Amino acid sequence: KVTDMAGKIVLQHKAAGGTEQMSIDKLTTGTYIVEIIDSKGNRTTEKLIKN
Repeated sequence: KVTDMAGKIVLQHKAAGGTEQMSIDKLTTGTYIVEIIDSKGNRTTEKLIKN
């Protein structure tokens, strides 16, 4: 999922497996938090800056 800096979910996608892609074309310029949880429950969080 992708959230804005206020914590609002702006994109969410449940992957079917393998490599997945999400389009960020509709996001406005700004800073976002991307959170990925794999099938084993491992969580990865990264900052995304869209110019």
